[in-house]
Amino acid sequence: MKTKIIALMAAGLLTMSLVAPAFAAAEKVLVCHNESNGSYHVIEVSMNSWLNSHSNHKTDFLIDGHTHDNHILDEATCLAFNS
Repeated sequence: MKTKIIALMAAGLLTMSLVAPAFAAAEKVLVCHNESNGSYHVIEVSMNSWLNSHSNHKTDFLIDGHTHDNHILDEATCLAFNS
């Protein structure tokens, strides 16, 4: 009985490790991206792109709770969030 439980737990963990990245890739986030000239612009990227790239840029940051629908997101938006 213990062997079956351990096998089921291992299978569940394996499934989660394979499926979780797909869910993260589907989730989009808005990032204020700082250009090398100091200006910002808003980009929409996958959560994987944020976690594996943009989060490592010291001047890039997430815009929490906002979507690009019906909003004008530009440098002024980033500067307002960063102040």
